[in-house]
Amino acid sequence: MFYRFAKWVTTIVRFFLVDVTYIGQENLPEQGGYIVACNHRSMWDPVLLAQGMRRQINFMGKAELFSNVFLRCLMNLLGVISVDRGTGDSNAITRSEEVIRRGGLLGIFPEGTRSPDGKPLRPKSGMALIARATGAGIIPCAVIYEKKTGLHRRPIRVKYGKPIPYEELGFGDDQGTASLKRVSKLVMGRIIDMMELPPEEQS
Repeated sequence: MFYRFAKWVTTIVRFFLVDVTYIGQENLPEQGGYIVACNHRSMWDPVLLAQGMRRQINFMGKAELFSNVFLRCLMNLLGVISVDRGTGDSNAITRSEEVIRRGGLLGIFPEGTRSPDGKPLRPKSGMALIARATGAGIIPCAVIYEKKTGLHRRPIRVKYGKPIPYEELGFGDDQGTASLKRVSKLVMGRIIDMMELPPEEQS
């Protein structure tokens, strides 16, 4: 209930600030557990992604978002999973796997942090680790911020790609770290393709 209320409120706020175009919503599965993976440029990214989806999405968020009582209550009501970055947070991994196994959507920003200039950062392995543990497919997404011109609202495109089935991720019998890196690079490559960056900004 609160999630839907927050979605309604932020939609109104968004209307006055940005002009969003959603592309590829037909690619979004109506049921089943999936990982939703996206590039990360702004604190608006999870809001924009969620507003284009009918189903609730549980995002993984840095522990700093839970730094006080008010924020902690808000994040919990929104279903955000706290992640203590750089520590191999096993509790966050377990909770994330539970979302997938319940048939929910798990939102992850593979880069692990916001890119200051919009250029893709090297992906972390957490996304691939959860996919391998749950057998989940991954939905690559991209949020593209266009340059603002004049007094118009800033144009933004949110793109949802076709899900990559687990079988196509290429884990096979490989349970090592090399497979995690390979899958992370594969998914990030799909995201970068969707971002339509010039060659000099793709890495």
